[in-house]
This record gives sequence, structure tokens and C-alpha cells, in this order.
Amino acid sequence: MSGLLAYVGQKKAIDELTKGLKLMGGYHSDSCGMLLKAREKYFVKKVIGGASDLEREAQNYDGAERTGAVHLRWATYGAVEEKNVHPIFSCDGKVAVMHKGIIANYRKLKTILERDGHVFRTQTDTEVVAHLVEKYYVGDLQAAVRRSLLDIDGVYALVVFYMDQKDEMVVANAGRDMMLGIGREENWVALDKNMLSAFTDKVVYLNDGEMAHVSKDGFVSSIIAGGNINVVSKYIEKLNRSDDGLDEYFSRIEEEIFSQPEMVTDILAGRLVENQSTVLFGGLENYKEFLRTVNRLVFVGSGSSFHAGLLARELLEDYVGLVVSVYSGLRFKNKKYISKDNQTAIFVVSQSGETKDTVDAMLEAKQLGIKVFGITNTVGSKVAKETDTGIFLHSGPTLGMPSARSFMSQLVGLIMLMVYIGRLRGLSPGMGDKIIVELKKLSFNLHKILDQSNNIKELIDKYQDYGNIILVGHRYGFPIAKEAALLFSEIADVSAEAMDLSELEYGLVNKINSKYLVIFLMPYDAMWKKGFDLAKEIHKRGAMLVVLTTEDNARRGEFDNELYVPKSLEVIIPILFLMLLQLWVFYLGKEKNAGEVNY
Repeated sequence: MSGLLAYVGQKKAIDELTKGLKLMGGYHSDSCGMLLKAREKYFVKKVIGGASDLEREAQNYDGAERTGAVHLRWATYGAVEEKNVHPIFSCDGKVAVMHKGIIANYRKLKTILERDGHVFRTQTDTEVVAHLVEKYYVGDLQAAVRRSLLDIDGVYALVVFYMDQKDEMVVANAGRDMMLGIGREENWVALDKNMLSAFTDKVVYLNDGEMAHVSKDGFVSSIIAGGNINVVSKYIEKLNRSDDGLDEYFSRIEEEIFSQPEMVTDILAGRLVENQSTVLFGGLENYKEFLRTVNRLVFVGSGSSFHAGLLARELLEDYVGLVVSVYSGLRFKNKKYISKDNQTAIFVVSQSGETKDTVDAMLEAKQLGIKVFGITNTVGSKVAKETDTGIFLHSGPTLGMPSARSFMSQLVGLIMLMVYIGRLRGLSPGMGDKIIVELKKLSFNLHKILDQSNNIKELIDKYQDYGNIILVGHRYGFPIAKEAALLFSEIADVSAEAMDLSELEYGLVNKINSKYLVIFLMPYDAMWKKGFDLAKEIHKRGAMLVVLTTEDNARRGEFDNELYVPKSLEVIIPILFLMLLQLWVFYLGKEKNAGEVNY
């Protein structure tokens, strides 16, 4: 996510940061903040709103500070209030921190720091960083940050300032894509090379577990755990700026897709309890006994959130043995009779937490006295406020529509929910362990699929002229086929529909001919033989066929084309298929519509 930019150099920092805010103008955020560092004082501006609001608030400021940063926030820990907007400060106000990511052990650290006398003024996990740096500071900011990070468990991109006579900042990276833009007597810090390309064509990437001291004179990078002498020699990469004119709409979709591995890391941070073979959802802890005995679950969502609910139903019925129903918000609120008892729970799923049909369904369920839980990405939303409790997804702001990132975050959250409820009701520790292991590998496996992006591009020309696409899936793959059909229609402007394997077998296979492109989601599972036979039948009918399967099931030459995802558990494979299909839709849409879409 690119809502972070820092600068140190010879120019007025306000001018550089304002330019950055203009570039961030289309990004969604609930609040944002700016810090400018002078000698022995800070100028700070915080607003509830977006980048354009902060730009407007700061436009008349005429300070000459040469160091500063801006930060766009999407609330994860803490409400949408000014006190929770970055920068976040230490007790003495001298340490200022801007942070993207999750501090997984912040509750434990907060308890220790409060015992030491530190006073917390925000609800953010970021604040523990500021207090730790204050605790360890003895005249050397880099040393204090390094010592603080040894206490921290999480994923982060951090920018840290100290109120003194120096024009400097210390930055650190773990699980992010932090990079430095290199200029002549000036340097920038961001998480997006497209952002930096507006300022410079020279970039240095920071690896996981790496930090850097940055000033106008240059930077010194070192391994966080390696001590001050463990300096890393860095390669300065020259950016290819030929894509600067890429349509903004597709640029945002691309960023959504390629940022998903780090998003998954955020969602999992602090939630995998390996010694108990389960996951932790703080919001559900007081409802363990209820969820242990509940006899029916209902999922309500609209659009993509409805598709996520379809996967939840399959998972919970297969692995937990619960009776599960799924409704769109519109259908639920217009049912003639809503079955209810004290052993029913409803989970409402909404990325924004404001989806009207879903919110209306939620309010109707509450009026009937049904226990309602929320699954949302948005702190302070109606779903967050009106439900008994629930799960925050930490997927970050939506950049493009439809949002690739929010749907994937829902799938990951629902898989974890299945493990959570399953372990309360008899899911074996061994199965819990297997799923946790694969969840930990998910970010790496998503990166492996992104590395295949050139293979996806090569398919575009071959299949670009097919105006009718059928996506076939079964069990856990069918909700992915439904979502992909929506993406093909909305992003690539192609007529697409999803079919379940059983629908295809009993009648619909007869409609398929050479005018169709059929994408078959075919994991190696109990339905493999049936799927393989139907795929052969489709092939005989002259349709263009592409099979998605796992690397361990490669059957090269059987069909026109086969695309592979890494081997994984059957509950994880749908997410890997989703990433592959997102890339396909993105490149097809970009090829067909670049320059025609205005967002």
C-alpha cells in the first residue's frame, strides 16, 4: 500500500509531501497525517478524511523544514479519531513514528511499558514503538530503533524521527516492500515504486529484517538483528518509467493484486496459535461457549461478500459438521419468514461495513434477537458498531473496484474462522496444525504465482477474442468461479458465467461449443476423475479449454493449456486459484480497455 511517503533533503519538505499527496488523492483512507521536522520542534497536521483533505489543510503552511512524512491510515487498531492518526508520539513528545503494518505482540509490550510508567494516549499498536524508542534512546536514534525492534514481533514499514538538531530519519522493514528513492542530496522513502518514480528514477529496496539511517547525504543500511557494524551493501536500481502513462484504473487494480501477499501476512499476524493448533480472534473470545454449542450458522453478504459466504458454508459443513445457510443481504431481508432460536448465529460480511442490504439484514436479525457477529475491514462502520462483536480483516483500503484485496481477505478470515470454531467443536489438533502450516506458507505461495505473471500475459493474445467465458468449479472452487466471472465482466468487459460441476454434467455441457473459452478449476481431490472426464468432453466439443490445477498434478499436453498453482491443502487451493484468475482478468482488461476506463 502506497499511503506513506517520507523526505529528507535540500528542498522544502512541504512541497515534496504535497506532491505525494496529490499522487495519493485517489486512494481510500479514513484519516491521514503530516509531520514536518524542524530543529527542536515538529509541525503536525492530522485530518479525518483523505489525502486531498490533508493537502487542503496544509496548503497555506509556509515552513521551510527539510524533513518530513505523510501517512494515510486505514483503521485497524483504534477508532477513526484524531488521536489515532499518525504520527504517533512517545510520552515526552520527542519520538514520532509512522507505521504501516501490524505489531502482533503490542498488547504484551503495552502492559510492560505501562508497568514502567509510560502513558498511552492512543488505541493504536504503533504507539508501543514510540515508547520503546523513548525507553532505549541515549543519544543515538538508530541504536534506539534497533533495540526496540528486537522486542517487536510483527510486520511493519516504520519511519521514526527524533526531536533534535539533526535532519535524519530511521526506517525499518519487515514483511513489507519498503524502498528508498535516491536523489542528489535528497532521499525519499515509500512503499510503491510508482510513487517514487514521480521524484527519482533511482531506487534501493530494503529486505525483510533490514533498517536504514537516512539523511540528505545518503543512507546506511544494516540488518536489524546484526548490530551497528553489520552494514549491507545495496544495489541502486534504475526505474523503468515507460509505464508512467498507464491508466490510473488499472494501476490501482494492479497494486491491489500485487499487495495481497503482504495483506495476508497482516491478517495472520498474532492470530495463529500453533501450540494449541488453533487461531485467536480477540473479539470472539467471550463467545467461545456459545460457538461451541451453536447448531446453525447463517452468513449474509452482498456481491463478493456473498461469494465468500458460499466458501464458508462448504468449509464449515465439511470440517465442522455444522448446518450453514448463506443469503445475499437483499434476499435475507425480504424472506417471508426468518427461522430463529437461541442456538443460531449470523455472521454479516461486508468489506466497507456499510453495504445497505447487508446492514438492513443485520438490523433485522438484531431486532429478532438473533446473535449477530460482524466480519468487516472497517473500524467505525455500521457493521462494526451494531454487531455484538466480530472480526476485523486488516486488508487495508480499497484501491480499485471491484476490490481484489477485500475478497481475498474475507476468504483468509473465513478459513481461520472455520479453524477457530472447528477446534471448539472437535476438529483434530492434527488437522488444525496442517491448516496453520499452509496458512503460514500462503504469502510465499502467492508470491510464487505473481512470479508467473508473464505466463498469464502470454495467454492474453490467444484468448482475447473469446466473448464468452465459462468458469467451472466444484466445492471450494465454485465460489471462486463465481467471483472470477464477476471480475471478467466488470474489469475485462467479457461475458462470463460460473457453473458448478454438477450443473455442467446434467445438461449445461450441451450448450458448449467452439465459441466458448472454458476455464476449469480442477484440484486433485475426490472429484478429480469426474472433472477430468467432463473436461475431455468439453475439449471434444471444440471449446477452448484451460485447466487450473496444482503443480503436483501437472498433465502437460492433455488440454490446450494448463496453469499451475503451488501444491497446498484443499482449503487453501481456492485462494491460489483466485490469485491466478485475478492476474488473468487484470491483463485481459488492461489489453482490451487501457485508455478507455476512467476511475
